[in-house]
Amino acid sequence: MGPTGWHDSRIACPERKFVNGQPAARGIVKWFNIARGFGFITIDDGPDIFVHYSAIPPNRRVGDFRVLYPGERVEFGIGPGSVDRTQALDIRLLNEG
Repeated sequence: MGPTGWHDSRIACPERKFVNGQPAARGIVKWFNIARGFGFITIDDGPDIFVHYSAIPPNRRVGDFRVLYPGERVEFGIGPGSVDRTQALDIRLLNEG
């Protein structure tokens, strides 16, 4: 665990991780705090992973804030964050019906 307590050793990521050019993981948004700009995604069959607003597409806004909503299905890359934590990168919403 890193000094911030956020690093999850179950997600080993020395660099951005994609598989055959595609996002490495899928999951469901667990929660996202719009005002603070971060939240967590539960990876399919895996642990929760940190998500920062900067990984959310710019067209996903409420006012000036980028947003995700609990229960949304997403896919994403996995990589190192800015504060010794593994995080979701390049979020893409999935339209599963």
